[in-house]
Amino acid sequence: MSTAFDSTLGVDVIGGYVTAILYGIFCLQCHIFFHGFGREGQLLKSSVVLLWILNTFHLILIVHFNYWYMVTNFGNIFVLQQHHPWSTPLFFLITPTTNLLVKSWFVHRVWILSGKNLLLTACLACGVIVSWAFGLAFSIELFVLPTFASYSKENWMFYTEFTVETLTDLAISASLCLFLLRQRKQTAFKQTFSIINILLIYTVNTGLLTSILCLISIITRILQPDNFYFFATYMILSGLYSNALLGSLNARDWFRQEPALIAIPLSNLTHGSSQQSRNAVSSAALNLDACAVHEQRSTQDPIHVEVDVIKAEL
Repeated sequence: MSTAFDSTLGVDVIGGYVTAILYGIFCLQCHIFFHGFGREGQLLKSSVVLLWILNTFHLILIVHFNYWYMVTNFGNIFVLQQHHPWSTPLFFLITPTTNLLVKSWFVHRVWILSGKNLLLTACLACGVIVSWAFGLAFSIELFVLPTFASYSKENWMFYTEFTVETLTDLAISASLCLFLLRQRKQTAFKQTFSIINILLIYTVNTGLLTSILCLISIITRILQPDNFYFFATYMILSGLYSNALLGSLNARDWFRQEPALIAIPLSNLTHGSSQQSRNAVSSAALNLDACAVHEQRSTQDPIHVEVDVIKAEL
Protein backbone atom coordinates (compact mmCIF):
# COMPACT_ATOMS: atom_id res chain seq x y z
CA MET A 1 0.00 0.00 0.00
CA SER A 2 1.33 3.39 -1.04
CA THR A 3 2.12 5.94 1.67
CA ALA A 4 1.67 8.90 -0.70
CA PHE A 5 -1.34 10.79 0.63
CA ASP A 6 -2.18 12.51 -2.67
CA SER A 7 -3.15 9.24 -4.35
CA THR A 8 -4.70 7.69 -1.24
CA LEU A 9 -6.35 9.95 1.32
CA GLY A 10 -6.41 12.92 -1.06
CA VAL A 11 -8.41 10.98 -3.63
CA ASP A 12 -10.64 9.69 -0.85
CA VAL A 13 -11.42 13.24 0.31
CA ILE A 14 -12.45 14.25 -3.21
CA GLY A 15 -14.70 11.20 -3.46
CA GLY A 16 -16.20 12.11 -0.10
CA TYR A 17 -16.97 15.65 -1.29
CA VAL A 18 -18.72 14.33 -4.40
CA THR A 19 -20.66 11.83 -2.30
CA ALA A 20 -21.79 14.60 0.08
CA ILE A 21 -23.02 16.67 -2.88
CA LEU A 22 -24.93 13.69 -4.27
CA TYR A 23 -26.43 13.08 -0.82
CA GLY A 24 -27.65 16.67 -0.66
CA ILE A 25 -29.27 16.34 -4.09
CA PHE A 26 -30.82 13.05 -3.01
CA CYS A 27 -32.33 14.64 0.12
CA LEU A 28 -33.84 17.38 -2.03
CA GLN A 29 -35.33 14.78 -4.36
CA CYS A 30 -36.77 12.89 -1.38
CA HIS A 31 -38.43 16.12 -0.22
CA ILE A 32 -39.93 16.65 -3.68
CA PHE A 33 -41.07 13.04 -3.83
CA PHE A 34 -42.93 13.07 -0.50
CA HIS A 35 -44.23 16.65 -0.44
CA GLY A 36 -44.64 17.44 -4.11
CA PHE A 37 -46.72 14.46 -5.18
CA GLY A 38 -47.17 11.71 -2.58
CA ARG A 39 -49.53 9.50 -4.62
CA GLU A 40 -47.34 6.41 -4.59
CA GLY A 41 -47.94 3.08 -2.89
CA GLN A 42 -46.56 2.21 0.51
CA LEU A 43 -44.00 -0.22 -0.90
CA LEU A 44 -42.38 2.45 -3.07
CA LYS A 45 -42.48 5.02 -0.26
CA SER A 46 -40.89 2.52 2.12
CA SER A 47 -38.17 1.83 -0.45
CA VAL A 48 -37.38 5.53 -0.73
CA VAL A 49 -37.19 5.84 3.07
CA LEU A 50 -34.87 2.83 3.20
CA LEU A 51 -32.73 4.38 0.47
CA TRP A 52 -32.46 7.57 2.49
CA ILE A 53 -31.39 5.61 5.58
CA LEU A 54 -28.79 3.67 3.59
CA ASN A 55 -27.38 6.82 1.98
CA THR A 56 -27.24 8.60 5.34
CA PHE A 57 -25.39 5.70 6.94
CA HIS A 58 -23.16 5.52 3.85
CA LEU A 59 -22.11 9.16 4.29
CA ILE A 60 -21.55 8.66 8.04
CA LEU A 61 -19.20 5.75 7.29
CA ILE A 62 -17.22 7.89 4.84
CA VAL A 63 -16.92 10.69 7.41
CA HIS A 64 -15.72 8.20 10.03
CA PHE A 65 -13.22 6.71 7.58
CA ASN A 66 -11.72 10.13 6.81
CA TYR A 67 -11.75 11.22 10.46
CA TRP A 68 -10.00 8.04 11.57
CA TYR A 69 -7.16 8.46 9.07
CA MET A 70 -6.80 12.24 9.06
CA VAL A 71 -7.54 13.21 12.66
CA THR A 72 -7.20 10.20 14.94
CA ASN A 73 -4.04 9.04 13.18
CA PHE A 74 -2.76 12.44 12.14
CA GLY A 75 1.00 12.37 11.56
CA ASN A 76 1.17 8.58 11.37
CA ILE A 77 2.72 8.01 7.94
CA PHE A 78 2.35 4.24 8.26
CA VAL A 79 -1.36 4.30 9.07
CA LEU A 80 -2.33 3.01 5.61
CA GLN A 81 -0.26 -0.11 6.20
CA GLN A 82 -2.00 -0.83 9.49
CA HIS A 83 -5.42 -2.29 10.25
CA HIS A 84 -8.29 -0.46 8.55
CA PRO A 85 -11.18 1.00 10.61
CA TRP A 86 -14.45 -0.86 11.20
CA SER A 87 -16.29 1.51 8.85
CA THR A 88 -14.45 0.16 5.78
CA PRO A 89 -16.17 -3.26 5.41
CA LEU A 90 -19.53 -1.72 6.31
CA PHE A 91 -19.03 0.84 3.57
CA PHE A 92 -18.47 -1.95 1.04
CA LEU A 93 -21.66 -3.60 2.33
CA ILE A 94 -23.92 -0.54 2.02
CA THR A 95 -23.13 0.19 -1.64
CA PRO A 96 -24.22 -3.17 -3.17
CA THR A 97 -27.32 -3.16 -0.93
CA THR A 98 -28.31 0.27 -2.22
CA ASN A 99 -27.68 -0.82 -5.79
CA LEU A 100 -29.83 -3.92 -5.25
CA LEU A 101 -32.77 -1.84 -4.05
CA VAL A 102 -32.53 0.68 -6.90
CA LYS A 103 -32.08 -1.87 -9.65
CA SER A 104 -35.00 -3.93 -8.37
CA TRP A 105 -37.32 -1.06 -9.23
CA PHE A 106 -35.74 -0.60 -12.65
CA VAL A 107 -36.20 -4.32 -13.33
CA HIS A 108 -39.82 -3.95 -12.24
CA ARG A 109 -40.24 -1.25 -14.89
CA VAL A 110 -38.85 -3.58 -17.52
CA TRP A 111 -41.36 -6.18 -16.32
CA ILE A 112 -44.24 -3.72 -16.83
CA LEU A 113 -43.08 -2.27 -20.15
CA SER A 114 -42.25 -5.68 -21.63
CA GLY A 115 -45.77 -6.91 -21.03
CA LYS A 116 -44.56 -9.12 -18.15
CA ASN A 117 -41.85 -10.88 -20.13
CA LEU A 118 -40.77 -13.49 -17.59
CA LEU A 119 -37.57 -14.63 -19.31
CA LEU A 120 -36.15 -11.14 -19.79
CA THR A 121 -37.08 -10.01 -16.29
CA ALA A 122 -35.65 -13.17 -14.73
CA CYS A 123 -32.32 -12.71 -16.54
CA LEU A 124 -32.04 -9.10 -15.39
CA ALA A 125 -33.03 -10.03 -11.84
CA CYS A 126 -30.39 -12.76 -11.77
CA GLY A 127 -27.74 -10.26 -12.84
CA VAL A 128 -28.78 -7.87 -10.06
CA ILE A 129 -28.75 -10.63 -7.42
CA VAL A 130 -25.40 -12.07 -8.56
CA SER A 131 -23.78 -8.62 -8.44
CA TRP A 132 -25.16 -8.03 -4.94
CA ALA A 133 -24.03 -11.48 -3.77
CA PHE A 134 -20.42 -10.88 -4.84
CA GLY A 135 -20.49 -7.43 -3.23
CA LEU A 136 -21.78 -8.99 -0.01
CA ALA A 137 -19.12 -11.71 -0.08
CA PHE A 138 -16.39 -9.12 -0.69
CA SER A 139 -17.52 -6.99 2.25
CA ILE A 140 -17.63 -10.04 4.55
CA GLU A 141 -14.07 -10.90 3.57
CA LEU A 142 -12.98 -7.39 4.52
CA PHE A 143 -13.97 -8.08 8.12
CA VAL A 144 -11.29 -10.80 8.08
CA LEU A 145 -8.61 -9.11 5.98
CA PRO A 146 -6.57 -6.83 8.27
CA THR A 147 -5.10 -4.25 5.86
CA PHE A 148 -5.72 -2.64 2.48
CA ALA A 149 -2.71 -4.47 1.07
CA SER A 150 -4.41 -7.80 1.76
CA TYR A 151 -7.44 -6.81 -0.35
CA SER A 152 -5.64 -8.05 -3.46
CA LYS A 153 -6.35 -11.62 -2.34
CA GLU A 154 -10.03 -11.07 -3.09
CA ASN A 155 -9.69 -8.96 -6.22
CA TRP A 156 -11.56 -11.58 -8.25
CA MET A 157 -14.71 -10.89 -6.19
CA PHE A 158 -14.41 -7.17 -6.81
CA TYR A 159 -13.87 -7.65 -10.55
CA THR A 160 -16.74 -10.12 -10.86
CA GLU A 161 -19.12 -7.85 -8.95
CA PHE A 162 -18.42 -4.83 -11.14
CA THR A 163 -18.35 -6.77 -14.40
CA VAL A 164 -21.79 -8.23 -13.72
CA GLU A 165 -23.01 -4.85 -12.50
CA THR A 166 -21.83 -3.11 -15.67
CA LEU A 167 -23.46 -5.69 -17.94
CA THR A 168 -26.69 -5.56 -15.94
CA ASP A 169 -26.83 -1.75 -16.12
CA LEU A 170 -26.38 -1.84 -19.87
CA ALA A 171 -28.99 -4.60 -20.26
CA ILE A 172 -31.57 -2.73 -18.18
CA SER A 173 -30.98 0.52 -20.08
CA ALA A 174 -31.13 -1.26 -23.45
CA SER A 175 -34.38 -3.00 -22.49
CA LEU A 176 -36.04 0.22 -21.35
CA CYS A 177 -34.91 2.02 -24.51
CA LEU A 178 -36.22 -0.79 -26.72
CA PHE A 179 -39.69 -0.73 -25.19
CA LEU A 180 -39.81 3.07 -25.21
CA LEU A 181 -38.94 3.06 -28.91
CA ARG A 182 -41.81 0.66 -29.51
CA GLN A 183 -44.13 3.04 -27.66
CA ARG A 184 -42.87 5.92 -29.76
CA LYS A 185 -43.63 4.11 -33.00
CA GLN A 186 -47.19 3.44 -31.86
CA THR A 187 -48.06 7.02 -30.94
CA ALA A 188 -49.45 9.57 -33.38
CA PHE A 189 -49.27 12.53 -31.00
CA LYS A 190 -46.39 14.96 -31.25
CA GLN A 191 -46.31 15.84 -27.55
CA THR A 192 -46.29 12.17 -26.54
CA PHE A 193 -43.48 11.64 -29.05
CA SER A 194 -41.47 14.42 -27.37
CA ILE A 195 -42.05 12.99 -23.89
CA ILE A 196 -40.80 9.57 -24.95
CA ASN A 197 -37.70 11.19 -26.46
CA ILE A 198 -36.99 12.81 -23.08
CA LEU A 199 -37.38 9.45 -21.36
CA LEU A 200 -35.03 7.82 -23.85
CA ILE A 201 -32.32 10.44 -23.30
CA TYR A 202 -32.65 10.14 -19.52
CA THR A 203 -32.50 6.33 -19.61
CA VAL A 204 -29.45 6.23 -21.87
CA ASN A 205 -27.57 8.86 -19.87
CA THR A 206 -28.16 7.28 -16.45
CA GLY A 207 -27.38 3.77 -17.69
CA LEU A 208 -24.18 4.84 -19.41
CA LEU A 209 -23.03 6.97 -16.47
CA THR A 210 -23.30 4.16 -13.92
CA SER A 211 -21.74 1.65 -16.33
CA ILE A 212 -18.81 3.95 -17.09
CA LEU A 213 -18.23 4.53 -13.37
CA CYS A 214 -18.18 0.77 -12.75
CA LEU A 215 -15.65 0.31 -15.55
CA ILE A 216 -13.49 3.10 -14.13
CA SER A 217 -13.51 1.33 -10.76
CA ILE A 218 -12.29 -1.89 -12.38
CA ILE A 219 -9.61 -0.15 -14.46
CA THR A 220 -8.26 1.91 -11.56
CA ARG A 221 -8.14 -1.16 -9.34
CA ILE A 222 -6.13 -3.03 -11.98
CA LEU A 223 -3.76 -0.17 -12.86
CA GLN A 224 -3.43 1.39 -9.39
CA PRO A 225 -3.94 -1.42 -6.85
CA ASP A 226 -1.94 0.38 -4.15
CA ASN A 227 -3.93 3.62 -4.33
CA PHE A 228 -7.49 4.72 -3.50
CA TYR A 229 -8.69 5.65 -6.97
CA PHE A 230 -11.05 2.67 -7.11
CA PHE A 231 -12.21 3.51 -3.59
CA ALA A 232 -13.19 7.06 -4.58
CA THR A 233 -15.21 5.95 -7.61
CA TYR A 234 -16.83 3.16 -5.60
CA MET A 235 -18.14 5.51 -2.92
CA ILE A 236 -19.91 7.67 -5.52
CA LEU A 237 -21.97 4.80 -6.91
CA SER A 238 -24.49 4.63 -4.07
CA GLY A 239 -25.53 8.27 -4.42
CA LEU A 240 -25.54 8.06 -8.20
CA TYR A 241 -27.91 5.08 -8.29
CA SER A 242 -30.20 6.61 -5.65
CA ASN A 243 -30.45 9.91 -7.53
CA ALA A 244 -31.15 8.06 -10.77
CA LEU A 245 -34.18 6.36 -9.22
CA LEU A 246 -35.54 9.42 -7.40
CA GLY A 247 -34.98 11.62 -10.43
CA SER A 248 -36.99 9.26 -12.61
CA LEU A 249 -39.79 9.00 -10.04
CA ASN A 250 -40.08 12.76 -9.71
CA ALA A 251 -39.98 13.23 -13.48
CA ARG A 252 -42.71 10.64 -13.89
CA ASP A 253 -44.90 12.35 -11.31
CA TRP A 254 -44.30 15.69 -13.01
CA PHE A 255 -45.55 14.24 -16.28
CA ARG A 256 -48.56 12.79 -14.48
CA GLN A 257 -49.34 16.14 -12.88
CA GLU A 258 -49.29 17.91 -16.24
CA PRO A 259 -52.39 16.70 -18.11
CA ALA A 260 -51.19 18.34 -21.32
CA LEU A 261 -54.73 19.16 -22.41
CA ILE A 262 -54.78 20.22 -26.04
CA ALA A 263 -57.95 21.69 -27.53
CA ILE A 264 -58.45 21.23 -31.25
CA PRO A 265 -61.31 23.34 -32.65
CA LEU A 266 -63.47 21.44 -35.12
CA SER A 267 -66.24 23.98 -35.55
CA ASN A 268 -65.11 24.88 -39.06
CA LEU A 269 -65.26 21.34 -40.39
CA THR A 270 -67.92 20.86 -43.05
CA HIS A 271 -69.69 17.59 -43.62
CA GLY A 272 -71.75 18.39 -46.70
CA SER A 273 -74.33 20.82 -45.34
CA SER A 274 -74.53 23.88 -43.11
CA GLN A 275 -76.95 22.11 -40.75
CA GLN A 276 -74.50 19.25 -40.21
CA SER A 277 -71.72 21.76 -39.70
CA ARG A 278 -73.65 23.48 -36.90
CA ASN A 279 -74.28 20.13 -35.20
CA ALA A 280 -70.69 18.90 -35.58
CA VAL A 281 -68.49 18.26 -32.60
CA SER A 282 -67.11 21.59 -31.40
CA SER A 283 -63.76 20.55 -29.94
CA ALA A 284 -61.44 17.68 -29.07
CA ALA A 285 -59.23 17.19 -26.05
CA LEU A 286 -56.20 15.01 -25.75
CA ASN A 287 -55.51 14.01 -22.15
CA LEU A 288 -52.21 12.19 -21.57
CA ASP A 289 -53.08 11.23 -18.01
CA ALA A 290 -54.99 7.92 -18.36
CA CYS A 291 -54.24 4.26 -18.91
CA ALA A 292 -56.15 3.55 -22.11
CA VAL A 293 -57.78 5.30 -25.03
CA HIS A 294 -61.39 6.35 -24.41
CA GLU A 295 -63.70 8.24 -26.73
CA GLN A 296 -66.93 9.91 -25.70
CA ARG A 297 -68.92 11.43 -28.52
CA SER A 298 -72.14 13.39 -28.60
CA THR A 299 -73.57 16.25 -30.62
CA GLN A 300 -73.28 18.61 -27.69
CA ASP A 301 -70.24 17.43 -25.70
CA PRO A 302 -66.60 17.50 -26.88
CA ILE A 303 -64.59 14.42 -27.74
CA HIS A 304 -62.23 13.21 -24.98
CA VAL A 305 -59.30 11.05 -26.04
CA GLU A 306 -57.18 9.77 -23.17
CA VAL A 307 -53.75 8.36 -23.88
CA ASP A 308 -51.15 7.10 -21.40
CA VAL A 309 -47.59 6.46 -22.44
CA ILE A 310 -45.73 7.58 -19.36
CA LYS A 311 -47.32 5.86 -16.38
CA ALA A 312 -44.71 3.09 -16.18
CA GLU A 313 -41.89 4.29 -18.40
CA LEU A 314 -39.81 6.00 -15.72
